[in-house]
Amino acid sequence: MKRNADSPWGFVRTAKARTLLHDISSSGMAESPDGEAVELAAGLDARECGFLHRLIRRNPVHRTLEIGCAHGISTVSICDALHDRSDSFHTAIDLTQSGYWRSIGVANVKRCGFERFELIEEDSACCLPRMAAEGRKFDFVLIDGWHSFDHALMDFFFANRMLEPGGIVVFDDAANRSINKVVRYVEKYPCYRRIACISKTSWTKRRRIAHAGRTLARCAVALVPRPVVENLFDAAAAEYDKTRENASLVAFRKVAEDKRDFWWCPHF
Repeated sequence: MKRNADSPWGFVRTAKARTLLHDISSSGMAESPDGEAVELAAGLDARECGFLHRLIRRNPVHRTLEIGCAHGISTVSICDALHDRSDSFHTAIDLTQSGYWRSIGVANVKRCGFERFELIEEDSACCLPRMAAEGRKFDFVLIDGWHSFDHALMDFFFANRMLEPGGIVVFDDAANRSINKVVRYVEKYPCYRRIACISKTSWTKRRRIAHAGRTLARCAVALVPRPVVENLFDAAAAEYDKTRENASLVAFRKVAEDKRDFWWCPHF
């Protein structure tokens, strides 16, 4: 498939990857290693993959880590962005790749001909501490694993230890309540700056009404002195993050080494 600037997958640089991603998104189906068509259960769309692709292409990224592989849509996009960087390497962690996901993610990477790739089929809670202890380092991390607050925060905790200064960490499903709470926490880190965010493609009528209601509520709360608000509500609830509105992916840059002191404990 030739590159086409008007195609949603036009940013993909290699023909095999571009064709595969186009076929998957057009049909809503992925192919298992034995050739069976499987309905997509998860995965980033073209806009979201393009967002990741641009972040990698516009920055000196060589070693990448992805937590959550699934059908390999984001994995293929990341490998494609790295393909002409000879010293690059992509690592994906997915506990259920050969189980629930039927090895489709790994198969798609192989179909595209990307070789500088490894899958670690373990729980990130087990392998991330080991990788950090081994001194592994990365320039780019995508956190898209188990979506509970504690697990996502744990993924970030160890990713932070392995992310080089100047590196980028991206959270998927940032509008999700648990992930958004992690995002709000990361924004308090003195060594991180939010650099980019992409929103979902469309708003339903219900979401527009909910957005209008939240806007009115914020205006009302803004008229009340802050100490009163914090006495009436949990301090975290008093905070409002616009990411909750419609965010899909949020990217942070690590601007310095993590040098928080022993007592560091922000409200978030």
